[in-house]
Amino acid sequence: MRKHDFSQMDEMQREKLLKINGNGMKLCALGLLAAILIQWFLNGDFSCIMGELAVYGLLTMYIVIFYMYEGLWGERIRPSWRGNLLISGIVSAVIGVILMVRKAAGPEFTMGVPDILLRMAIGFLACFVALTVLLFMYRKRRQALDSGEE
Repeated sequence: MRKHDFSQMDEMQREKLLKINGNGMKLCALGLLAAILIQWFLNGDFSCIMGELAVYGLLTMYIVIFYMYEGLWGERIRPSWRGNLLISGIVSAVIGVILMVRKAAGPEFTMGVPDILLRMAIGFLACFVALTVLLFMYRKRRQALDSGEE
């Protein structure tokens, strides 16, 4: 197989190519997440979605590791405590909505409101802690890159 010679592309074409690839990656990640949530909502059994969860986890780890390595945070989100709180709140709300809809959808779902609130709190804290750790890693890496250590 012959390597494609990207030197034939000008800067604008390269930028468009990267944007198309980035949008495709986002579409795939959101589609996979939607498939996971729909299957989990319909079945309620994690064993049915373990393969999708593994792929989604690997994709997420890949993105996070290389964002941190390159000293990047996000295109539209600034690295801040406030942003971490907002994202964690959104994650917690999504967990709550999914669990409340499952509770309303069928009598076989026996989780009570206190259990749902507990899972929402755990989701909020887990997300906030993970984002805070990433925030410190980002700032340290960004400082190293800006000072020319690497």
